[in-house]
Amino acid sequence: MAVVIGAQDKSQLVKDYDQKESDVIFNTVGNVFSGAVKGSTAEGLSKSFGKVEREMRSYQESDSSDHVTYSYQLRDVLPPNKIEALSQGSFCGYVADNFDQKIHPKTFCGEVHAGDPPKHNLPVPQIVNMSRKAIEAEVDKNYEKVRVETRISLSQGHKRQSHVWRREEVSFRPWFSSGKGCFAGCSG
Repeated sequence: MAVVIGAQDKSQLVKDYDQKESDVIFNTVGNVFSGAVKGSTAEGLSKSFGKVEREMRSYQESDSSDHVTYSYQLRDVLPPNKIEALSQGSFCGYVADNFDQKIHPKTFCGEVHAGDPPKHNLPVPQIVNMSRKAIEAEVDKNYEKVRVETRISLSQGHKRQSHVWRREEVSFRPWFSSGKGCFAGCSG
């Protein structure tokens, strides 16, 4: 089983859930695939990529001698400014592995190379050609199915409130089944 969560930015998770729940989601995913993102999302991604020890060299020249000094510093594997500046078609991410299949390196960057666009535009094939009457029948059938399933669900899950639904008959009909309109493109 695999769970896939798609969002353009972490702020979408915060909007749909709240800050605490979005942090849990963001911090527990195993595989991340991201394009250019800004601000706190880029900072969070950069932190999740981790840091790496990098060797830094400095050269000093003088008349009498030359000196090379080496130092080691922890730097972001992928700094936020690089994530924010990814071009269209570029991406970065990291993957989770398991005991049997170790993956190294776990972080990656890449680019999608799209082929040339098609030379000619073909018409979109029409998959279903339904008359207005057939559409109305399908909608009525689906409406009835949802109504029955809702009643069953309410009677099983909310026994105390189910009496309200038994007393009232809901008389909703879709607007196009009353002859007032039709979906664009339907015939009949």
